[in-house]
Amino acid sequence: KYTADAIRKWIAGGAGGKAAAAGNLPTADHKGLIDSALALAGVAASPLNEAAVNIIVSHESGWNPSAVNLTDSNAAAGHPSQGLMQTIASTFAAYAVPGYNTNINDPESNMIAGIRYAIARYGSLEAVPGVVAVNRGAPYVGYDSGGWLMPGVTMAVNNTGRPEPGQHRLIRVGPGVR
Repeated sequence: KYTADAIRKWIAGGAGGKAAAAGNLPTADHKGLIDSALALAGVAASPLNEAAVNIIVSHESGWNPSAVNLTDSNAAAGHPSQGLMQTIASTFAAYAVPGYNTNINDPESNMIAGIRYAIARYGSLEAVPGVVAVNRGAPYVGYDSGGWLMPGVTMAVNNTGRPEPGQHRLIRVGPGVR
């Protein structure tokens, strides 16, 4: 018999987690910037947090502080994702800190806002969907959207301890039943 806690522990440590972080640690030039941004965001500069930020930035912008995504839903709505962590202007404004809140393309400012957003949204940097995927050996994935995934283990796992956005559809499971 597997308990929910046992399943959570297996998922967290089984195919990724702390062991996977070592392969994603930033290079020396990126580490200094990450550590500074983590400190200014009020987050510990641990190897796991450094690796998580490195994964996000590497996949979202390829470490290009001038990167602008003109092809996603944000861009279609007139709010393109920008900078190292690909924040939109409203997210940047909401999560930037004083002194680092005027230039979305400033690497440190963008990273601070992105870190603070990720923690507010997912509970930790390790819980960002793309980081979870890479740490399990899967391809990087973008952000979640739609619906709510409640805490606990169901057909999906939500380890954040709070409701998490997810996608839900009504499907027919039998005659006249939805």
